[in-house]
Amino acid sequence: MYSWAEKRRAALFAIFIAGLFVFLISSWRILFYARATCSDGVQNNAERGVDCGGACSRLCEGEALPPLVHFTRAVETEKGVWGAVAYLENRTKGAGVARAPYVIKLYDAQNLLVAERHGVVSVPGETAFALFEGALMTGDRVPSRATFEFTAPLVFERVTPAPALRISSQHFESSAVSRLDAVLANPSLAALANISVTALLFGADGNVFAASETAVPSLSGLGSASLSFSWPRALPAPARIELLSRVQTK
Repeated sequence: MYSWAEKRRAALFAIFIAGLFVFLISSWRILFYARATCSDGVQNNAERGVDCGGACSRLCEGEALPPLVHFTRAVETEKGVWGAVAYLENRTKGAGVARAPYVIKLYDAQNLLVAERHGVVSVPGETAFALFEGALMTGDRVPSRATFEFTAPLVFERVTPAPALRISSQHFESSAVSRLDAVLANPSLAALANISVTALLFGADGNVFAASETAVPSLSGLGSASLSFSWPRALPAPARIELLSRVQTK
């Protein structure tokens, strides 16, 4: 039989052990959970992968759909100078890519590489967009097709959708040079920056025969900006004009 003093010592020891256990558990949680971040290289804090998914802005592999490349076209600017336009669509809802490296290539009828251009584009969230590369020098060689591809894995992150910008007052005219004027309007109260607008001119056959791109550095809330696109030669009247804007993700 234990004496009263021994029982008291055993009870105090049990209380001490329980307190020590609670202290150790609390310290472990503080060290390993309270400091969990989306850049610590560890899958924690309800993340679906290492530093992705859950509360992290970066999506894990398999959570995003690869952008669709609807078409890539080679378009002649003037003799020996060509451009290329790619029409893409981001199908991932609520997510975009801040920096997506890509390459556009032009090939001739013999499938020989004529020109190529590397670049980086910001992929906006869940929308169709276009990008244009101009001033591709081809000399006497005539491109017959163009290709577009991303050159590195795309890192999708959750983004706040940009306001749907409005295009109005389109006017096209052609003589010795061709020109397209339009007005870009921001219907939201938020100021926007780093806007790119791509102009696509379609023929009666449904194909793009001319393209150009311009930048709008900033656009105030409820503000508007005049857009102007020009080509150094006479172009036929387009059957359809499409202007696509995208707001660059920082």
